Amino acid sequence: MKLKDSIQTAVRGLQHAKLRSFLTMLGIVIGIGSVILLMSIGSSAQQLILNQVKSVGSNLIFVIPGATETSRLSSPAAAQGIVIKTLVQRDLDALGREPSVAKAAAEVHGQADVIYGNNDAIITYEGGTANFFAVRNFEIATGSAFGDSDVQSFNHVAVIGSVLAKTLFGEQNPVGKTIRLKNTSFNVIGVLAPKGTGPGGVDQDNIVIIPMSVAQKQLL
Repeated sequence: MKLKDSIQTAVRGLQHAKLRSFLTMLGIVIGIGSVILLMSIGSSAQQLILNQVKSVGSNLIFVIPGATETSRLSSPAAAQGIVIKTLVQRDLDALGREPSVAKAAAEVHGQADVIYGNNDAIITYEGGTANFFAVRNFEIATGSAFGDSDVQSFNHVAVIGSVLAKTLFGEQNPVGKTIRLKNTSFNVIGVLAPKGTGPGGVDQDNIVIIPMSVAQKQLL
């Protein structure tokens, strides 16, 4: 049978069974469309996860105190409201001396109401050492980060997230302004570049980062 005859036979078949032909074509269209949609959703989800991992750091390891003896997979005791003091400065110093560790930083965190003028917001605050910004891959958009001298001198300085900067200050430049966190005043010295959601679902654009010494001694 010639190609022309085959085409004519096929056309006649479609014309004689229009409903069946329509349903067959509809099934093919829906099937192909479903595959394309699922692939698009999968690709978007994969990109979202990769972006989150990238924003945190793919070569980052968190060391959390308070593991239970019953199971290595149990949640840290700190998540249950228990204060753990088994990680101390000498542990941080020891990690920093390890050849395989590029940088080591310590952090503590809590939640509080931050206030500037008539504006306020409930946020997560992080107390960190000077290496905290480099280890957590935080970039400064405006101003600067604090250093070792600020941590050692208990300086009341703060770096805030980009979303929080707009919430508290609107179009004003936050650098040089004073905010209150748990009734303690802090001078804003820097604003972070947008970063998105971090470990534990924390909004990293809506945080306050202060020297760890101040967070430990005065806020916690």
